[in-house]
Amino acid sequence: MDINERVTFIREHEKMTITDFANELGLSKSSISLIEKGVRSLTERTKRDICNRFNVNLTWLETGEGDPFLESEEQIIRMLRLNYKLDDIDVEIIKGYLKLSPEERKAFFEFIKKIRDA
Repeated sequence: MDINERVTFIREHEKMTITDFANELGLSKSSISLIEKGVRSLTERTKRDICNRFNVNLTWLETGEGDPFLESEEQIIRMLRLNYKLDDIDVEIIKGYLKLSPEERKAFFEFIKKIRDA
Protein backbone atom coordinates (compact mmCIF):
# COMPACT_ATOMS: atom_id res chain seq x y z
CA MET A 1 0.00 0.00 0.00
CA ASP A 2 1.49 3.36 -1.00
CA ILE A 3 0.87 6.72 0.66
CA ASN A 4 -2.02 7.51 -1.69
CA GLU A 5 -3.75 4.25 -0.79
CA ARG A 6 -3.16 5.01 2.89
CA VAL A 7 -4.98 8.34 2.45
CA THR A 8 -7.90 6.46 0.91
CA PHE A 9 -7.77 3.97 3.80
CA ILE A 10 -8.03 6.81 6.33
CA ARG A 11 -10.93 8.46 4.50
CA GLU A 12 -12.81 5.18 4.20
CA HIS A 13 -12.06 4.26 7.82
CA GLU A 14 -13.65 7.57 8.85
CA LYS A 15 -16.61 6.74 6.56
CA MET A 16 -16.23 10.03 4.72
CA THR A 17 -16.88 10.96 1.14
CA ILE A 18 -14.09 12.61 -0.84
CA THR A 19 -15.99 15.89 -0.52
CA ASP A 20 -16.34 15.61 3.27
CA PHE A 21 -12.70 14.60 3.69
CA ALA A 22 -11.55 17.48 1.48
CA ASN A 23 -13.70 19.97 3.41
CA GLU A 24 -12.31 18.71 6.71
CA LEU A 25 -8.77 19.36 5.45
CA GLY A 26 -9.57 22.64 3.71
CA LEU A 27 -8.81 21.20 0.28
CA SER A 28 -10.81 20.79 -2.88
CA LYS A 29 -12.55 17.56 -3.83
CA SER A 30 -10.34 17.34 -6.92
CA SER A 31 -7.18 17.69 -4.80
CA ILE A 32 -8.14 14.70 -2.67
CA SER A 33 -9.17 12.72 -5.73
CA LEU A 34 -5.80 13.40 -7.38
CA ILE A 35 -3.94 12.48 -4.17
CA GLU A 36 -5.83 9.21 -3.85
CA LYS A 37 -5.12 8.37 -7.51
CA GLY A 38 -1.40 9.07 -7.04
CA VAL A 39 -1.38 11.97 -9.51
CA ARG A 40 -0.66 14.56 -6.84
CA SER A 41 1.73 14.24 -3.90
CA LEU A 42 0.83 15.08 -0.34
CA THR A 43 2.33 18.29 0.97
CA GLU A 44 3.94 18.31 4.39
CA ARG A 45 1.10 20.52 5.59
CA THR A 46 -1.56 18.08 4.34
CA LYS A 47 0.25 15.17 6.00
CA ARG A 48 0.34 17.11 9.27
CA ASP A 49 -3.33 18.07 8.94
CA ILE A 50 -4.38 14.46 8.28
CA CYS A 51 -2.39 13.25 11.27
CA ASN A 52 -3.73 15.93 13.60
CA ARG A 53 -7.35 15.76 12.50
CA PHE A 54 -7.69 11.98 12.29
CA ASN A 55 -5.17 10.93 14.97
CA VAL A 56 -2.98 9.21 12.36
CA ASN A 57 0.56 7.99 12.97
CA LEU A 58 2.83 10.08 10.69
CA THR A 59 5.34 7.23 10.30
CA TRP A 60 2.56 4.93 9.11
CA LEU A 61 1.21 7.56 6.72
CA GLU A 62 4.64 8.12 5.17
CA THR A 63 6.04 4.57 5.21
CA GLY A 64 3.25 2.14 6.07
CA GLU A 65 5.19 1.00 9.16
CA GLY A 66 3.51 0.75 12.56
CA ASP A 67 -0.11 1.24 13.51
CA PRO A 68 -2.25 3.59 11.41
CA PHE A 69 -3.83 5.39 14.36
CA LEU A 70 -2.45 6.83 17.57
CA GLU A 71 -4.21 6.40 20.86
CA SER A 72 -5.83 9.58 22.09
CA GLU A 73 -5.20 11.01 25.55
CA GLU A 74 -8.76 10.10 26.55
CA GLN A 75 -8.28 6.47 25.45
CA ILE A 76 -5.05 6.22 27.45
CA ILE A 77 -6.65 7.75 30.55
CA ARG A 78 -9.65 5.43 30.21
CA MET A 79 -7.27 2.46 30.07
CA LEU A 80 -5.39 3.72 33.16
CA ARG A 81 -8.70 4.21 35.01
CA LEU A 82 -9.73 0.61 34.32
CA ASN A 83 -6.35 -1.05 34.92
CA TYR A 84 -5.58 0.83 38.14
CA LYS A 85 -9.15 1.34 39.42
CA LEU A 86 -8.76 5.12 39.42
CA ASP A 87 -11.58 7.36 40.60
CA ASP A 88 -12.49 10.82 39.29
CA ILE A 89 -10.02 12.56 41.62
CA ASP A 90 -7.16 10.33 40.42
CA VAL A 91 -8.04 11.11 36.80
CA GLU A 92 -8.14 14.87 37.49
CA ILE A 93 -4.71 14.67 39.14
CA ILE A 94 -3.29 12.87 36.11
CA LYS A 95 -4.86 15.33 33.66
CA GLY A 96 -3.57 18.26 35.70
CA TYR A 97 -0.09 16.78 35.85
CA LEU A 98 -0.01 16.33 32.08
CA LYS A 99 -0.75 20.04 31.63
CA LEU A 100 2.25 21.11 33.74
CA SER A 101 5.43 22.49 32.20
CA PRO A 102 8.66 20.52 32.77
CA GLU A 103 9.64 22.98 35.50
CA GLU A 104 6.25 22.62 37.23
CA ARG A 105 6.51 18.84 37.04
CA LYS A 106 9.92 18.95 38.69
CA ALA A 107 8.56 21.17 41.49
CA PHE A 108 5.57 18.83 41.90
CA PHE A 109 7.91 15.85 42.14
CA GLU A 110 10.00 17.59 44.79
CA PHE A 111 6.82 18.40 46.76
CA ILE A 112 5.64 14.77 46.64
CA LYS A 113 9.11 13.56 47.60
CA LYS A 114 9.09 15.83 50.70
CA ILE A 115 5.65 14.50 51.72
CA ARG A 116 6.73 10.91 51.20
CA ASP A 117 9.97 11.33 53.16
CA ALA A 118 8.30 13.19 56.08
